[in-house]
Amino acid sequence: MLLYPQSDQLLGVLASFSTVNSSADAAVAVDGLGVVTPLAIIDVVLAGEEAIVSPRGELDLSNRDAFGAVLERVRNDAPRVLVIDFAETDFLDVSVISIVTHEQAQRDGRLVLRGAHGIVERLLRLVKIAPLQS
Repeated sequence: MLLYPQSDQLLGVLASFSTVNSSADAAVAVDGLGVVTPLAIIDVVLAGEEAIVSPRGELDLSNRDAFGAVLERVRNDAPRVLVIDFAETDFLDVSVISIVTHEQAQRDGRLVLRGAHGIVERLLRLVKIAPLQS
C-alpha cells in the first residue's frame, strides 16, 4: 500500500529528470505515484475519497503505459472516485483511450473526466467514455 502525505498535498513534480534515451526509460516514478515523462507530467492529488489525476502536456503512445500505471496505482489504493483533469493536457491520441476505457470498466462508473478542451475534448466526446465536466 502506498503512503501519502496529507490528503490534499500534491504528489508528483517533486523531482527533476534527465534526458531519456529510450521509451522503456520514458517514465520516472516520483514519490511512488506521480510520473514525469518526456512529453507529460502526471500529477496526483488526493482529496478525501477522491483522487485527481492531472496530466500536463501530451498523452500518446510514448507515455500511455506510464499513464496507465499511475491510474492502476491510484485504483489499487482504492479512492472512491477518480477524476482525470485534462485542463492542462494539450494532446491525447487514440492509444490512450483504451487506458481510460479500461479504467472506466474497473471503476464501475466512478470516473469523472473534466477540463478537456480542443482536440482532447473532441476525442473524448467522440468516444463517449464518461461524462465530461467543464
